[in-house]
Amino acid sequence: MILTSAHKAAAEGRADDATRLLDEARELTERNIAVLRDGLVDLGPYAFQELTFETAIENCLLVWRRRYGIEVLATIDRIDLPAETAGVLFGIAQEAVVNAGRHAGADAVSISLRTLDSAIELRVTDNGDGFGSDDPLGAAEPGHLGLAMMRERAELLDGTLDIETSERGTRVLVLVPLPTQSL
Repeated sequence: MILTSAHKAAAEGRADDATRLLDEARELTERNIAVLRDGLVDLGPYAFQELTFETAIENCLLVWRRRYGIEVLATIDRIDLPAETAGVLFGIAQEAVVNAGRHAGADAVSISLRTLDSAIELRVTDNGDGFGSDDPLGAAEPGHLGLAMMRERAELLDGTLDIETSERGTRVLVLVPLPTQSL
């Protein structure tokens, strides 16, 4: 069989098409993996029930950096927390980071978790634009459902939530009583 230049060109064209299709499939697969990882983060604390608060935060760092361009510095004391408490605190921290990246234009966030007397203190600060509300937790303000949910989560643990915001950034402070150990 003699191949003409037309046959060779057609064969090369098919090879180029196959290579292009494989490249597109590889890119689609990589995007789907990233979406699945992001989806696990979006599931919130329930996806991390077997993990500590610290590990859950560490698992989110790359996603937050990729999704929002935020560098997160986490300073977390090793505290033996019940899974429910760790999950609720993680949900509050996650909402604060998402708000900083999605709405405030922050590029740096600091998360700290420590014990303070007989309480657990969760502090999340960012360098974003803030959101300029007299009452950031006001239920009447549309678009602040996430903030109200943060307050409800803190109250689930018999805790308090305080938010300070300005054009220099936002600080979220949560204080909850240390859980009592069951015997």
